[in-house]
Amino acid sequence: MPEGDYVVTVVPPAGYFPTMGGVDADDDASDYDSNCRVNPANGAIQTQPFTLAAGTEPADDGDDANGNMTIDCGFYSGVSLGNKIWFDTNGNGQQDSGEPGISGISVSLMDVDGSTPATDITGKPVAPVTTYLMVITCSLT
Repeated sequence: MPEGDYVVTVVPPAGYFPTMGGVDADDDASDYDSNCRVNPANGAIQTQPFTLAAGTEPADDGDDANGNMTIDCGFYSGVSLGNKIWFDTNGNGQQDSGEPGISGISVSLMDVDGSTPATDITGKPVAPVTTYLMVITCSLT
């Protein structure tokens, strides 16, 4: 490719989200950090602009001097946990047939100390959720 200014645009696989990044690729010779961020102008996941020119490749990337192998993008997948709260009528620890779900229960994800709310990748506390029952009715006509 010719010398010039470029950005890398990445379309992540379904269920993956960009890690915090956006470090200026020209000022960072690390091959172990994310240089991607969500571009506020268009919502695309992109690097900051960087220049490719002969003889200017970062020395730490172990390649020849005519590229930049330190442009990287990190992604993580969302996680989830259990989805059932029920009335365990026989106390056996399993939801058996006929044991109903319980709605209106507040569920919070906490750090291992049990008193501090867990935080998401941006450092914001994970909000509690309330259980609900969904009843589906269908009729055969």
